[in-house]
Amino acid sequence: MRDYESLNLQKKNLIDYLLFQYEFKSRISVWVLNLIKSDIQRLESVYFVDEPLSHRNTLELAVNETSSIGIKLTLDQKQYHNTNEIFRLVAYDKPVLDIKIHIPKRDIRIDEILLAQLLTSPEYTSHLSDLHAVTTTPQAELSLIHRLQNTIDLSLQINDPEYFYRLSHLLNTIKAKSYNFPTKE
Repeated sequence: MRDYESLNLQKKNLIDYLLFQYEFKSRISVWVLNLIKSDIQRLESVYFVDEPLSHRNTLELAVNETSSIGIKLTLDQKQYHNTNEIFRLVAYDKPVLDIKIHIPKRDIRIDEILLAQLLTSPEYTSHLSDLHAVTTTPQAELSLIHRLQNTIDLSLQINDPEYFYRLSHLLNTIKAKSYNFPTKE
C-alpha cells in the first residue's frame, strides 16, 4: 500500500513540475492535469508512458516546443483532438489512462516516474518498453540494480512470488541493456 501512496505523490509532484516547467499548447491540457492531480483516484488510474500503446486509452499532451497535436485522447479506439470534449470525458467518465507528454527533449523527472511505475505496478509488462527509453547515468543504473537486488531479497523473505518475479524480470531487463553489465561475446 505504501508503494502506491508514494507513487501517487510522485505523480502529483510530476504534474506540478510539468505545469510549472512547460507551456502546453492547449489550455485543456492544463485543466486535465490539474483535475488529475487534485484527486487520488484519478492519480491511481493514470500511468505515464514513453510511447503510447495502441490497445490502451491514452491521453497525449504537447508543449509549445514540439510539433505534436496540442491534446489528443484515444478512448475505446476513438480519437479526440484539441476539443473541450476531452476534458468532459476525463472529468465525468474517469477512464484509466496512459499519459504521454510530448516535450522537445528527455526529462529526467519523467524518466524517474517511468522507473517508479515499473517497480510498483502489477501491469509493468505492458510498459516494459519504457525501460529501454529511460536514460540513466552508469552510476544511477548501478544504484538501481543494487536497489532491485536488495528488494528481491526482501520479496523472498516475505514470500511474495509475484513481486519476486516482477523485480527479477526488471533486473534482468536492466542488465541486458546495461552499461555496467556488458553482454558476453
